[in-house]
Amino acid sequence: MADDQVQAILRDNWLGERITIEGSLSKVTDPVNPKQHRKVALVTDLKLILPNKEHYELSHSWLQKAEPLNDVPPGSRLRCTVKVRSYTKANGESAIGFTYPGNIEVINPPVFRAAVKEAIKEVQQRPIVQATLKSNLQTLIDLKANIERAGGKDKIIAVLAAIDALGGWEAIAAVKDLAASAGGADTLRAYLDLLFAEAGQGAA
Repeated sequence: MADDQVQAILRDNWLGERITIEGSLSKVTDPVNPKQHRKVALVTDLKLILPNKEHYELSHSWLQKAEPLNDVPPGSRLRCTVKVRSYTKANGESAIGFTYPGNIEVINPPVFRAAVKEAIKEVQQRPIVQATLKSNLQTLIDLKANIERAGGKDKIIAVLAAIDALGGWEAIAAVKDLAASAGGADTLRAYLDLLFAEAGQGAA
């Protein structure tokens, strides 16, 4: 969903309310307008969690009155609550923003995130490993398509469980060969009914 559509939802339903956001802290700085004396913070890759449990995403937002974020290292992935506000841009357009961050929780500090990025970069720089990853990715894509054609994950898991309960693939293969030698599954069922019905009568 585009940023302007998300802002419309916030404007129509959550103006003045507090919501939860999750994102990456880019920086905390002084505002461009010298008349404003409160800190502002740029947060990117935003995930919005509304009080009704709906989730939305925004590319970025400047948080106003952001002094509570002064001690959060730039590059951290954080979660906090903010108040939804409306403001007027320099061009006269109305927009939605956030202010008064609180209940701040650092999810991933920058050191951890940098280490993960470095590890990924190192793996991607290995030609053989990179080729293997691409090959495995295509294999997984093909496998997913085949799973969907076979009826989906749940159906396949149920079938595999049934196969295990029946003695594994060897038992399935034996029954398949038996059905082929009898002239088909329906014929095999008829023979089984006949044989075991007679065996039951004899035992009686």
